[in-house]
Amino acid sequence: MQKPEDYTYVIHPESPAEQVRLAKQDIFLNEMLGTDLLPPDLILDRVKPIQILDIGSGPGTWALTVAHRYPDTQITGIDISEVNVKYANAQARVEHKDDSVSFEAMDATKPLIFNDNSFDMVNARAINGFLTLATWQSLMAELARVVCPGGMVRIVDNDFLGRTTSPAYDRLLDLFVAVGKKDPTRIPAATPRLRRFFEQTGFTDLRDRGYCIDFSTGAPAHDACVENFTVAFTLIKPYVVGLELVSMEAYEDLCNLAIAEMYSADFGGVWFWRAMWGRKPEK
Repeated sequence: MQKPEDYTYVIHPESPAEQVRLAKQDIFLNEMLGTDLLPPDLILDRVKPIQILDIGSGPGTWALTVAHRYPDTQITGIDISEVNVKYANAQARVEHKDDSVSFEAMDATKPLIFNDNSFDMVNARAINGFLTLATWQSLMAELARVVCPGGMVRIVDNDFLGRTTSPAYDRLLDLFVAVGKKDPTRIPAATPRLRRFFEQTGFTDLRDRGYCIDFSTGAPAHDACVENFTVAFTLIKPYVVGLELVSMEAYEDLCNLAIAEMYSADFGGVWFWRAMWGRKPEK
């Protein structure tokens, strides 16, 4: 079990509520990606399985979905949460994919326990929550090390929680921006830095693609997103309140008001994500 000093995620990685939240979030993120579960220009080798590493694999939803859709893949997922890893491996057995998908407990903020040039592709999604500027840079260097020459690294991430018509939600976003400034180790806006991270690490042939989840009232993703945010607001409360920018009572009141406004008949909300991928040079 991870101790508080052992992790940098703003939510305790062994939280059962966080495990459930991530599993549900993965479902609508997979739906967001649609046919882009893998980068569109990734060439699948029919002669031998393509080796994929999934960083921050959580409950394993992305890896298992890819394994079902693309049988010519061999996927290793890593996550700091032992709870997530045990669940994901159990789910792989249930879905009869444990011969092609496996999960290991590993901290992505530290050197990865893999040999050089081990993978044809590395996938990472929603990782900014546990990374600092320093660990972003060290992780990118590790990804460049473990991916094969000519191999591909893709990162899919977002900043904050989109834009809405809810005044209380906007006030929460302002609070989260202030939290980012209060904690100098955090990067409040990672997606604008992705190109620079890739370039600094030597990746070439950079591509990117934007996605938008509409979670307005009446939209297919509304209920899932509002539930996701409601749980997340509760789970990050100790971290936010601990920075002494807001009292416990004021934070809870603001969250409750934002949730009520998100369930109003005329609520509108969009959540933006960015995917960027690049190749490791052949030489």
